[in-house]
Amino acid sequence: MKNFAQKNNFQLQIVDYAHFACDCSLKLNYPKMQEGDYLSVLLTDEMLSFEIISNGKTVYIKTRKLHNAGETAGIIEEELNELPAVGLSKEKLHSAFIFGEFITPNFLTALEQRLGLKLYPVNPFKQITIHPSLAGSKLLREHFHTFAPAAGACYRLA
Repeated sequence: MKNFAQKNNFQLQIVDYAHFACDCSLKLNYPKMQEGDYLSVLLTDEMLSFEIISNGKTVYIKTRKLHNAGETAGIIEEELNELPAVGLSKEKLHSAFIFGEFITPNFLTALEQRLGLKLYPVNPFKQITIHPSLAGSKLLREHFHTFAPAAGACYRLA
């Protein structure tokens, strides 16, 4: 980011954590998550960020290196198994939300079956009117969850 800013004569003023930015998308589009405990997972090509949100506030976060998508379920299982050590419980989770770059219907189904949790890919544009010329975009329609960090960062500025 620093190199990009210097190369383009930008002055870097704000640095955001991608998963916290995703939470902005979550809070705007799913206001019911302000009550109760929720799992939030952010997947990128290099890392998995695992977060428990309780009554709208992050109470647990862990970031793990991700070598390939096949590791995802195992890492989430490990983190879920660690929750009792910090006073949290998988059984108390109301829902689980997922953001990321390589979420496909098959990947999501396999993950849900292995974890025993329903995972909801977050659409950061759910409450926003999309211009008709973009509404039909395959990228926006099928990969909306990849835009959550960027959209969430914008929501902070609004």
